[in-house]
Amino acid sequence: MTCEPPTTAHLKGHGPAGVFVVCANAACMHATAFNFGALGLADDVPFPSIASCRRFLCTQCGGRAVNVSPDWRTRRAVGMGDGPHERSRYEGAPVSLQAMYLKFS
Repeated sequence: MTCEPPTTAHLKGHGPAGVFVVCANAACMHATAFNFGALGLADDVPFPSIASCRRFLCTQCGGRAVNVSPDWRTRRAVGMGDGPHERSRYEGAPVSLQAMYLKFS
């Protein structure tokens, strides 16, 4: 039995509002978060392929190798309550503010 990788829609349903992208250059390691809307990806895109669907470029070192993970920083643990803290702080922010260190093309 094989497991299909999670899609962006699956992740959205579990709480993260976007992805956390880190430059893979060990001397750089700049990072930023992008909400799913800013990436403009379809809901059926497998999460592991996000880095190949969008060509990220580190604005600090110029590197193209990145590590992408769900941005769980805005999600609270089960049982910790509901409320505005569960909304992403990036929701509605201009893309230029989200892309302070990394951009995609």
